[in-house]
Amino acid sequence: MELRVWKKGGVSLYGRSASSTPSAPRRAQRSPGSARSRGSRGRPGIGGGPRPAQRKGPWPAPAQDAVEADAKTLAADWEGWGRRKLAALKGFGIGSVEAGPVPDPTMHRVPARNGLALRANYTAEIRKAAGARKQAFVDPPTRRNRLWQADFSEFETNGAGTWNLGGVVDC
Repeated sequence: MELRVWKKGGVSLYGRSASSTPSAPRRAQRSPGSARSRGSRGRPGIGGGPRPAQRKGPWPAPAQDAVEADAKTLAADWEGWGRRKLAALKGFGIGSVEAGPVPDPTMHRVPARNGLALRANYTAEIRKAAGARKQAFVDPPTRRNRLWQADFSEFETNGAGTWNLGGVVDC
């Protein structure tokens, strides 16, 4: 094994120039405005380098494949709910869905690749619509039958009976 120490300027500590040594490292000289910068070495497509003709993948996703049927069912049945609530429902098992743990990112990826995930700005759209509804009733109604509020409740009794109550308020 041979140890070589190099100085700046290309002269070794042994007195030979770097260019006369056959095993001296060579670096390609690039102008400062070249297409591939030094920081993007080995990463095609970043910094203006050539892009590969075909992207890699798709990679196998056994965790997603294992819960795909249940995730599709939950996302279709509970379309307004996000990935965390769907993962919790899968954890408890509801309806025809078998109970079992599933990570939140997996529960997000499966509906997303099937077109069943919520949009990125879903909550903002809902809040904007709620603000518009609130603005419609800034001035309270002055006459009857202008604004109605309904509330429905279901109570179970000890004797296996059920009470269904529906209250309506006319403001």
